[in-house]
Amino acid sequence: MFIIAVSVVQVLPNSVEASINSAPVMTITLDPPSQEVVVSDNAPGTVSYVGAIQVDKLPVEWLVATVHPIVDAGWFIQCSPSPFVMTDVLPHRFSITVEVPPGTQSGVIGTLSVQGFIHGGGFDVGASAKATITVRPYYKVKIETPGPYTEISPGGQAQFKLNVRNTGNSVDSYEIEIANLKELVSQGWTVTLSGLVAKVPSGEYKSYPIYPQSPTNRLLWKGEPVTIIVKASSLNAMEEKSVVSDTFRFVVYQKIDTPDPVLVGSSFYLTILVAISIAFIEKTRPKVSR
Repeated sequence: MFIIAVSVVQVLPNSVEASINSAPVMTITLDPPSQEVVVSDNAPGTVSYVGAIQVDKLPVEWLVATVHPIVDAGWFIQCSPSPFVMTDVLPHRFSITVEVPPGTQSGVIGTLSVQGFIHGGGFDVGASAKATITVRPYYKVKIETPGPYTEISPGGQAQFKLNVRNTGNSVDSYEIEIANLKELVSQGWTVTLSGLVAKVPSGEYKSYPIYPQSPTNRLLWKGEPVTIIVKASSLNAMEEKSVVSDTFRFVVYQKIDTPDPVLVGSSFYLTILVAISIAFIEKTRPKVSR
């Protein structure tokens, strides 16, 4: 008689295994919780975060963790590493870099949301964390004009239209000045700059008319170009102890009709000749007795 012994091994499905072992508690953190990013009109800005995933216990020998970051503003994100394996209950770190496009307006706040998941031993556990990214203002100014050159007669007045454009990403105000005013005044010129300081939104401009007038009491007139240097400086940048400015050169040409030297010389000698002739005639004219 033969006796056959049969051992039975019961294999529990993941759901049954999970019911026997309690699920691990997962935490996810981001450091720092908020940051400011600096961009410019032609270069992006980047900020980096250090994240960490941690579990209170390992229900099995190892767990697989994945990280899914997103920014509600639609900015570009890089995350490394993901996925990765966890074999202990220590914090497992990952890094996230967010790139903010150039020219992004000041004050825009992007929210970075990170979803973390662990999987293993029949468990799928998730957690989330958030951080904020605020765009810092940058200041920039550009002087523009429809016409930087004009001609006037001696003693005449010219007119230029000066457009001060805000090429920064925040509302700004500007100080306008004639940089070479002392030099112009010493030459007898007067320059009038009209317009008050105003707040200029990003991408817009403020117009300032300029009225240069050439001197009227010069002893010797000649045709010559005169340069008027205008400078616009950001007042907001000054408040932050920085210098942001732009300069522009306007040119006024005094158009003088100078007589031909040959003709001037001929006229001079002709005048002398006429005077001599008149004197000779007077001298040789017979005197009339009275």
